[in-house]
Amino acid sequence: MYTRGQLAQIAKVGRKAIRLYEAEGMITSSKIDPWNGYHYYEENQIARLEKIKHYKQLGFSLADIKGVLCKGIPENEILSVKKTELERNIKDMQELRRSMDQIDKIEYQDARQVISESYFPECICLFIEENMDLEMLGTSAGKLYEKASKYNLEIAGAHFVKYEGLLTDDSAFKMITCLPILQTDASNDAADYIRVEKAAKCIHLNFTGGFSKAGNAHIWLKEYMDKKKTSCTGTMYEVYNRDMSMDIYYELSCNC
Repeated sequence: MYTRGQLAQIAKVGRKAIRLYEAEGMITSSKIDPWNGYHYYEENQIARLEKIKHYKQLGFSLADIKGVLCKGIPENEILSVKKTELERNIKDMQELRRSMDQIDKIEYQDARQVISESYFPECICLFIEENMDLEMLGTSAGKLYEKASKYNLEIAGAHFVKYEGLLTDDSAFKMITCLPILQTDASNDAADYIRVEKAAKCIHLNFTGGFSKAGNAHIWLKEYMDKKKTSCTGTMYEVYNRDMSMDIYYELSCNC
């Protein structure tokens, strides 16, 4: 099962949106811990969120989506009402449908072969901590590139996001967007935005299926940990490479 933070990370949906969808009865948690109030979700809720995202991309309102998923209103009935609006975007809709119907070319067995234990490398970074919805992640990265330019700092690698508190409730959740730099002698003005990210022992996967499908990689990594009977600390790194691949690291609980 997945915590709310893990579910948001895998499905690329904001945690606020998950709370809203659950309040509206569009998704359901299968367990609520009586001691700490954490919500836990079965894997089938990932597919449920993908349906909600799909309907939103088609222009359905929240009430429309709830009607289809919860009240049995036929999808075609709502589509007929929206026909004039949707016809302008029919080509985009068809392409979206084709992409959803495609069989994922990256199989789990192939992915498992390249999952390995390795260290997330120590690096000096510009950073910004903002607990924003995942859809707005690019905003934080853009701010860091602007700061690097402003303070004449040389970029040393692809930007990444460090997630902390994925196994806890929302109050402990953190998103820290980082941009590696070479300089250690930055001006005093830049010092408040610089941190040293320590090396951490992790399981690692280089995912080449595109940023939009990165949820698959997180599922594979979780399955790998379950099979190996290892666990993570709740800290995870996503490195966004220029070739559209992602290096994903889960910090292991045991650093021995």
